[in-house]
Amino acid sequence: MAEKRRFRILVLDTNGDSVIKNEQQLLHATVAHGDLWKKPEIKNSPQPHLSDDGCSLNVKLISPDADLDDAFVRAFEIELAGAYEAVECRRLALLRHYRHQRFDLIYVLRDEVSEHIACELYPLLYKVENALRGYLLRFMVTRLGPSWWDVTAKAEFGQKVTQRKNNETNFSEHVDVKAYLVDFGDLGKLVHSHSSGFSTKEDIVRRIAELEETPEAIRSFKEQLQSNYQKFFRETFKDKGFQEKWERFEKLRHKVAHTSLFTSQDLAEGKQLGVDLSAIVQAADSNAPALDLPVEEKQAIRESFILRTNAWSVISEADFVKELQTQQAYFAKKAGYVGLAHFVKFYLGAKGFDFAASYTMADGLKAKGLVEIYEVENPVGGDPIRAIRLVESSPAGLNN
Repeated sequence: MAEKRRFRILVLDTNGDSVIKNEQQLLHATVAHGDLWKKPEIKNSPQPHLSDDGCSLNVKLISPDADLDDAFVRAFEIELAGAYEAVECRRLALLRHYRHQRFDLIYVLRDEVSEHIACELYPLLYKVENALRGYLLRFMVTRLGPSWWDVTAKAEFGQKVTQRKNNETNFSEHVDVKAYLVDFGDLGKLVHSHSSGFSTKEDIVRRIAELEETPEAIRSFKEQLQSNYQKFFRETFKDKGFQEKWERFEKLRHKVAHTSLFTSQDLAEGKQLGVDLSAIVQAADSNAPALDLPVEEKQAIRESFILRTNAWSVISEADFVKELQTQQAYFAKKAGYVGLAHFVKFYLGAKGFDFAASYTMADGLKAKGLVEIYEVENPVGGDPIRAIRLVESSPAGLNN
């Protein structure tokens, strides 16, 4: 037997405009809506109600409290009960009908149809949201580095993440949970609106101030300013209408979160959006290994990350030499070299050392004859690359 769903409302006539005075009159006025019923029957036991095609409608006259004599003229509590399909299709028509009967205020007291729809939608929302979260974390962290989420969270969602940090106290002892503290809508914006590496107005202003006034530099900067939708996710997300679908799904998500009222159309739309968005994320996840990010793009983004991390430190001579030894040993295994800019900005910068101070240290060590700064051919063409290496006779370590 199908589970019974209830739809209970309170209708008020505050000005005495309705001609309906009692329960019997209300039931007859309800039966008069011919499109709502098949073979309606009015019964008086155990209380006045209407019975039709597996559903029933009960009415009860409500009297105001003694000190509210002038608040309203008449009020009725009305409950429609029956199978989901029988109740869902009658709710809005009933509300319109009672408005036509000159009840000027109507309140929904209980709607188990909307409750059922919300319970159907929530697992879909949960599944899709976490699928996108997992995809973004894996894609961005493995392609752009762990700093991606740390910096993005601070720049875009810092206040929200801080305010909600106590929402998750168990897993946070072991894993980074910041991605689970942002809104559904913000998560979607990381795909269709956010620009990795340029999260804030301050970032853009700084890069403009530093920009070389050449066509190549301007063109590169414009490309870097593009949203993730344009840079990373055009084919996997943008071309499949991700933003429009995500924003529609977000509206349903808000209704679920606020225990709002739903229609069968909401349920049908939510189910379809759940299928569509799950397919988009799954396809993107499958295609992620094939997406090749330009080296210049990754370098620009990482540099932007570094510039937005914590306070800078000035590196000592001993630490500079020690870190350079480590990098030389690493690149020697690959028959490579240590690029000066990469060493200063991405290697030392990631450790919190100031760019300018590190460049000054490199020049100072060169003047002392402890390091050599030289040029190597650029494998992609253009200007040569400046590289750095320890002079063979330089000591293994220096005093701080």
